[in-house]
Order: sequence, then C-alpha cells, then structure tokens
Amino acid sequence: MNTQTKTNPNLVAKCGLYCGNCGKYKKEKCAGCEANVKATWCKARTCCMENGYATCADCTTTNPRDCKKFSNIVSDVFSLIFRSDRPASIEYIKENGREAFIDLMVDQNRMVIKK
Repeated sequence: MNTQTKTNPNLVAKCGLYCGNCGKYKKEKCAGCEANVKATWCKARTCCMENGYATCADCTTTNPRDCKKFSNIVSDVFSLIFRSDRPASIEYIKENGREAFIDLMVDQNRMVIKK
C-alpha cells in the first residue's frame, strides 16, 4: 500500500470504518465508501452525503449510539460478530481528526476500533 492510500482521508468511511485496510478495497473489489455508488443502501452514508458531512463525526444533531441511521439491527449484528465499535471510531475521529484515525488504523492494521 502506498503512502497516498495510507493518508487519504477519503478512505475513512462515513460510518467510521477505514477502507484502506479492507481486503475488498485492497483487491480492488470495492471502491471504498466515498466512491462506492452502489452503497445507496447505507443510511449513514446517505445522511452524511445529504448533509455535507465527511463522516458521522461531523454531525451535531445526535451521537452515533443514538442515531437510528447509524445504529440499527444490521450494524448491531456486525458489531457483535466482529467485535467492532464504530461509535468509538466516530468519537476518535471527532476528537482527533481523520488523519489521526488513519494513523491508528494503519498502526493496528484494522478497519475499526475494537470492543
């Protein structure tokens, strides 16, 4: 992976995943959140795009744990299976910025903060 990929803030998904460490992204089977025109099913992505947010961390209306577009049954199941904590990722981005989140995910070789 080149440095451009590692530091590209557009590889931080609207919901707090880091696409740069995703196997599908690395194998060029997914364009990543920002460029994935097929991801119209993702309510968090749609909401962010409608409101001009880079990620859910930019939202001032609610926090991710209370947002029904961000937290729903599908995301809860994935969170349980993969022990992921996307709300913690959003909180980290809000406090430290996308670049710091990318650095953390690259250092840990992860897509999301783990529970």
